[in-house]
Amino acid sequence: MDLVIQWTEQQEALADTAEKRVRFELQRADLYIAAGDFEGALQCCDDAFVQIQQENLKDNIYEEVVAKQTHIIGLMQK
Repeated sequence: MDLVIQWTEQQEALADTAEKRVRFELQRADLYIAAGDFEGALQCCDDAFVQIQQENLKDNIYEEVVAKQTHIIGLMQK
């Protein structure tokens, strides 16, 4: 668990733009998926959506987050 916290702190420090922050949340969602924490992964997507809305980011990154969220929901239904 300590490695996850360390990775998160390092990645957050590197996410110095809104788009990098969204990409960080997508990577973090993948980490949660790998750990089987689908609710945590969905929270990462929600955090990404907030960042997209606050910064009025491009549609393509929004679509990436929607795709990730759809993937997670599909995993939860299995």
